[in-house]
This record gives sequence, structure tokens and C-alpha cells, in this order.
Amino acid sequence: LDLTGRAILQFVMRPGQTVPVFHLNRESLQSENLQITLNGEPLDSDDPGDIQDLVIDGSSQPGLEIQRTLSANTIHTLEVDYTVYHWGEWGLPETSLSAFVNDIEGTGNESFFPTINCPSELAHHTITFVVHSETPYRCIGSGQVTSLPSENNSVWLLDTGREIASYTVFFMLMPQDTVQLETRVIDGVDVRVMSYNSGPSPYQAFDILETWLPELSAALGPFPMPHGLSIFLTGYGG
Repeated sequence: LDLTGRAILQFVMRPGQTVPVFHLNRESLQSENLQITLNGEPLDSDDPGDIQDLVIDGSSQPGLEIQRTLSANTIHTLEVDYTVYHWGEWGLPETSLSAFVNDIEGTGNESFFPTINCPSELAHHTITFVVHSETPYRCIGSGQVTSLPSENNSVWLLDTGREIASYTVFFMLMPQDTVQLETRVIDGVDVRVMSYNSGPSPYQAFDILETWLPELSAALGPFPMPHGLSIFLTGYGG
């Protein structure tokens, strides 16, 4: 199962910055399908005069440095068209779409969609997922997920509702007949819990969260995401 994507990233250079850096894992790409445009100018990802690989100290995220000096206080637009392959390399069903994310290490989603932020930089994410399949799917994620009308495909829009780090964006796309999805409001937070049909019950998570969410709010403050909490339960974490 391949993933084709088109990302449009709008950004402003921070003080002291001169050239933009974004994250996208080359090893996961079908490089012949990679097209990059900056402010309307096509760039050659294989030409070091346009883009160079960059190792960032303290980060496992692969960096791609664009060899263009950009002005400050101006909104710049980076467009990236790409194809990711090797789904199922983690033993997931070929019909599933997921990314492994580690919030502490700051790794995960740069393999699957381009990001232009590091842990100290935040971005408001709106991501449209299109599944080309006659099989009905379910979708949850970090934010408001809206199903969009489509004649032949399953389409959703994920809106994080606020600026967050890219590696904390969670999303899950699964065939509808393989998972169970339940919702509940806990301590004023909309909670969505999805799990495999053969896995733990969402109500087990609700039982824990009825106590845990109020405790976290009391200790840390209100739940920070405006559209609630999405959880996927698995046998090895969740």
C-alpha cells in the first residue's frame, strides 16, 4: 500500500534564520515522484545546489535544507508532492494507515508528511486524507475529523485547531469492519476511543479516563486540544 501526498506549508523565517529547513524521510520515498516548489520555483531534490541533506544535532529527524536565502517578515510557501512506500513493514495490515510517533524523541510523522517545524516550533495542521478503496474506513486523529463527500473514495479533513508540533499529530485510518469506535464526554473533553474488534474494549479506557482526566486537569491545567482526545488501543501500547 503506497501513500501519495501533497503538502502545502506556509511559514515565516524566524530571527537569525536565512535558509529554510524541512523534514521528510528520503528513505521512505519513491524519489522519482518527489516534486518540490518554493514560492513558485521548482526545485530539484537531487541537486545539491537546490536541496541538501542536513543532520540536526539532538534530533533523529532527517533535515532537508533548501539552498535559497529567504527574506524575513514574509510568508513563504513550500509545496511538496511525494509518494511514500513500504507500508506493512511493521507487520500492520496492508489496509491500515498509521505512523509510529514518539513524542519524547520527537520522531514519527516526518516519514509520512513534510514538516517544517522542530520541537520548539509549532504549526497549525490541516490534513486531508483520501483512501482510494471501496472498503468503508474509519478515521480519528489529533483534532476535529470531518468526513467529506466523495463519490468513489473515503475522504476526511483533520484540523488540529491550534498550533502544535508536527511529531505530536496522531491519526489512524482503519477498515470500518476491523475496528470498534466509541465516544464519550469526560470532564468536559470529547473522547474518542478506537480499538481492533479482537482487542481491548473502548469502555476499559473510559473507565480509566473517568478518574485520570480530572486528575491531569487538576495537576497540569485544562486539556489543551480544542477538539478533544483521540485514542487507539493496541496490544503493545496506545
